[in-house]
Amino acid sequence: MEWGTDWEREAVRERWAAMERKRALLTRLLGGLILTGGGTILLLLGMAEDVCFTTAGGGVIECTQLTRPPVGLLLVLLGAVALGGGLWRCWTVLRE
Repeated sequence: MEWGTDWEREAVRERWAAMERKRALLTRLLGGLILTGGGTILLLLGMAEDVCFTTAGGGVIECTQLTRPPVGLLLVLLGAVALGGGLWRCWTVLRE
């Protein structure tokens, strides 16, 4: 009755190990994509100076400063680091 159980258990262990490796890679890829998206948003927010409200014809009604210069610089720096880190993480996952 116990004739094939050892190799069957080993096959199940190998299959679970392969699934765990795949899940870990996909988790790292998802983290890299989230980091890349967040870095892009931070970069865009840091580079934007004003928010302007316009009319339907394209005329400018009013402009409001989005961030102060030191905050904008900080957002650009954090965005660049996050974008670079996210792209690096995605690259390392896709190379495996």
